[in-house]
Amino acid sequence: MIVFGTAVTDSETYERCAAVGIRRAAEPDSEALAHHTAGSVFRNYNLLLDKAAAFDDLEALVLIHQDVELADQDFAAKVREALGDPDVAIVGCAGAVGVRSIAWWQGAVTWAGLTHRYPEYGGGDFPAISWRPETIPSYASPGEVDSIDGFVMVLSPWAVRELRFDESLGKLHGYDFDICMQARAAGKKVATAPFRAIHHHSLELISDPENWIQTYIRLAEKWEGQLPDTGADPHRRAVRAEAEAACARAIMVSFQMRAQAAKRQLERVERELDQTRRRLEPAGRERAPKARRGASASDGASGSPASRQPKLGAVDYAVEELGIESFASLEFGQAYGQYAFHAIDKPTVRRGALVDVRPSRPRSHLLSALEQAAERPGMRVLDTSFSDPRAVDEIGQVDAILLFDVLVRMVDPDWDRVLRLYAPATASFVIANPQWQRGDATVRLIDLGRDSYLEAVPPWDAHRELFDRLHDWHEAQQRQFRDTLNVWQWGITDADLQARMGDLGFALAREWRLGPHREAAGFANKAFVFSRSAAEAPAGSPAPQR
Repeated sequence: MIVFGTAVTDSETYERCAAVGIRRAAEPDSEALAHHTAGSVFRNYNLLLDKAAAFDDLEALVLIHQDVELADQDFAAKVREALGDPDVAIVGCAGAVGVRSIAWWQGAVTWAGLTHRYPEYGGGDFPAISWRPETIPSYASPGEVDSIDGFVMVLSPWAVRELRFDESLGKLHGYDFDICMQARAAGKKVATAPFRAIHHHSLELISDPENWIQTYIRLAEKWEGQLPDTGADPHRRAVRAEAEAACARAIMVSFQMRAQAAKRQLERVERELDQTRRRLEPAGRERAPKARRGASASDGASGSPASRQPKLGAVDYAVEELGIESFASLEFGQAYGQYAFHAIDKPTVRRGALVDVRPSRPRSHLLSALEQAAERPGMRVLDTSFSDPRAVDEIGQVDAILLFDVLVRMVDPDWDRVLRLYAPATASFVIANPQWQRGDATVRLIDLGRDSYLEAVPPWDAHRELFDRLHDWHEAQQRQFRDTLNVWQWGITDADLQARMGDLGFALAREWRLGPHREAAGFANKAFVFSRSAAEAPAGSPAPQR
């Protein structure tokens, strides 16, 4: 049996990253130990070792950071192959030879099957040398190393029962290098294996440099005499280290100066853009009536943004046809911010607010959104609870509320209560939502029962596991799993949506039929614009476009 163990400080991060990879890699008899943190990583991992050691049929313990996602479905087979050598005690997916310190990457890296997925600056990946099979260099191969990267560590049953992390060393750094040195001092091997992992982490690699330096020194002293000998004179090594540190300091100052210069240039460009926007606003207001007179009745004009990204076409319509100049966008998930930033980038839109509907939001997502908002005058990111009336007061009166793929997930408050909460603050709603197609009435989807629910919704892990955890407590969202935002909650019919909007004083101004949902047999993707002005239109006015 393979056991997975994680020290958890943020339940949302664990569910989004480690738990996903564990489900992908686990076998039917695997155990997942999510240990809520109790001090240092050394202490947490020792507690996990104690728990794993109690399993008589233990084959391996996989210690994995909460922000790491295992990428291979055949992970177990690769682990068993690596541990087939009884002398191998510890296995990782990245490691090096010639390692002399906790900075294992300063050795000769022989294998690194990982990618660093960062959220800043719009997000992206930095794949390591062995991430893509087609680009692995000829010198890289899995096998015996001196030390591995501890973000994923596979320990043999011998290692689980015979080794312990040295809790005297600190709180966070160096645990991987030290445990590898312990294994090698006992005559065992450390190795890399060809499994892959995604590290969901910010670009800040060392958050506490002083702590890192102190741990570096303590471990160098602890293992002095057992580290590879470079043959260099110790005094010359010390002088060279001082020189390298001074050089690194100068390079850091250089980067700081460059960053400050770039910031000043950005401020100049922002001022120029703001001046240009003010000059263009009168022309934009003049074009809007012409655009309304020439508007097509089709589902998005060919070549328009709507034809490339249909949901964004609803935002374009609200800007160009209704003339909105302000908005608040309630958003969810990995694409957090894309609709708000699309709207604020319109020349005639003056201000916007972005609100995350999740009760607990990853700080990395929030920081990324703040960085992007800082580049857009008039754009605010609110770190607040969207369902708190004070959030509505903070947003203030806006021309439009944007709700993209939100209503389908809303429980406590339910979808119609969200509409009622925000209706007094706006003149229009822009809504994109998977709409229910299997009946004339809106349904709470879990009331359908497991089989009908799974037949109707996308085949996601969260949906497949929902009925096994309905009444379990979701720590990050502070509610039962049955009420979480991670799953689809409602099948909302077009008729009920229009009726609720009518009760609130809004009428349908435009509707887009975006086609069946690719993964959900019970739903069709649609977008709507509802407007108070449409509700107040005199009798005989044109019907809304579809």
